[in-house]
Amino acid sequence: MSSTRARELVRAWLGTTDPEAIGAVYAGLRAAGPLVRTPWGAQVVPGYADVRRALVDPALVMLDSSWRDGRTPGWRDSPATAALCDSLLMQNPPEHPVNRRPVVAAFTARSVAALDGPIRARVAAAVDDFARTLRQDGAADLIGDLCRPLPAAVLCRLAGFPGRDAAWLAELAAVLSTGGEIRRPLDELRAADRAAGELLRYFGESADSREPAPGVGPFDTGQLFALVAAGLITSTHLLGNLCDRLLRTAPDDLAAATAPGHRAALIEETLRWDPPVKLATRRAARRTTVAGLEIPAGTVLHLMIGAAHRDPAHYPDPDVFAPGRDHRPGFPFGHGGHFCPGAALARAQAEVFLEHFAAHLPDLRPSGPLRRRTGPSFTEPVGLPVVRRLPAPRPAPSRGEVVRLSPHGGLR
Repeated sequence: MSSTRARELVRAWLGTTDPEAIGAVYAGLRAAGPLVRTPWGAQVVPGYADVRRALVDPALVMLDSSWRDGRTPGWRDSPATAALCDSLLMQNPPEHPVNRRPVVAAFTARSVAALDGPIRARVAAAVDDFARTLRQDGAADLIGDLCRPLPAAVLCRLAGFPGRDAAWLAELAAVLSTGGEIRRPLDELRAADRAAGELLRYFGESADSREPAPGVGPFDTGQLFALVAAGLITSTHLLGNLCDRLLRTAPDDLAAATAPGHRAALIEETLRWDPPVKLATRRAARRTTVAGLEIPAGTVLHLMIGAAHRDPAHYPDPDVFAPGRDHRPGFPFGHGGHFCPGAALARAQAEVFLEHFAAHLPDLRPSGPLRRRTGPSFTEPVGLPVVRRLPAPRPAPSRGEVVRLSPHGGLR
């Protein structure tokens, strides 16, 4: 394949955020070969089987502090990048499994089940607050007013932060996540640096006053940073995409689509269709093999989780959103040593959210388009304006029909 064609494919990938359109881009990358070279020298890996194997290859490691020290002088001048590398998100063994262990223990499926009460309380309160905003203002933003602050409210309750800080933490997380992108405009990186500084100060100042839920923590600064910087944005992405799907569902079908027996399938298909993290970047610490090809030490690879989830070799009709499809495992929260420890929490939160959305917000309709971040690693919804759906007009009485008046003078 020519370098010109490779650049065209990579440019299309970098410029496409719409899940409806990205399937064709992924297909083009797969057709170009198991590896596609980017203009900056990294290799893109789009196939499901190749991505899955690469995520557990011990020769492929994170771009951690030691790698940056030898490659990017002055990188520690960026507080956001330094904090990311000091956290679970970018560490390698032997530090990573040790620092990860307390977070994994706090959010196992059994631990999350024991936290059902606090999760339900925070979801119910968030939905009530959103409904109140909608009544008062006549319009609201599902992302900014509900899907972004809700995961932060849950985390505040579990980690012991004051609930009043949830919206602020959610905004910091959204800004911080730009520091993990492969493309970082200077103004966004500076904003991420400021957010990292605020967050680290906050963790230090609140250390003695935090009262985490039983069985949760206490966590150190690096663990908390990972939970906020990665956990909140991925949960917002999932909830926002679920809202987008629910708004496309006819009101009469909403209850069935969100019934207890259907919620898990809807969540899993949403995670497959548009995973919260579409890209996992690794480097070869030593020579290895990816997609049957030899990879020299030092090579940087972008493992395309989003493309893997649209691979027809693993998912029939991958560009069709089909919650009823046979479940085949994907990796929306990663795979291997860096599998997201908060995955069970995100799924449990989404289940409760679907229940409350259907019960209390069944009559919403979009009043503007869904807006997304530019990505390519994170393309979470950033805006989805809604209003209440007007009730259907009553049919006019037919000729000869008796029209009865209510005691208050209205038709009934």
